[in-house]
Amino acid sequence: MHDYPKAGKNASKHLAHQIEEFRQMSDEEQSKIPLLYFILGQGTPAFKMSKRDVDYKKAEGKETCANCRYAYQKVKTGKYICSWVTGKIRPEDWCNKWRK
Repeated sequence: MHDYPKAGKNASKHLAHQIEEFRQMSDEEQSKIPLLYFILGQGTPAFKMSKRDVDYKKAEGKETCANCRYAYQKVKTGKYICSWVTGKIRPEDWCNKWRK
């Protein structure tokens, strides 16, 4: 689950309900769409790309998901996710969006 601990704290009843719906989704579902796009609805496309689009693969050098600015580890689950790539990622992998 994406951690947005303060999301909805002072929100309207409708928005708070949408945020709660998002929190009930599985990690897999949440990784496909950021909270903001979930709230905005189907009219706004999610910006994340597929692993195929970014040439996601096992790292061959020192550049890995673990040391990329776009990857981060979820505090609650310890799983890695990326700001660019849909789904879970592995810290030992790499893609062409890698940045120090």
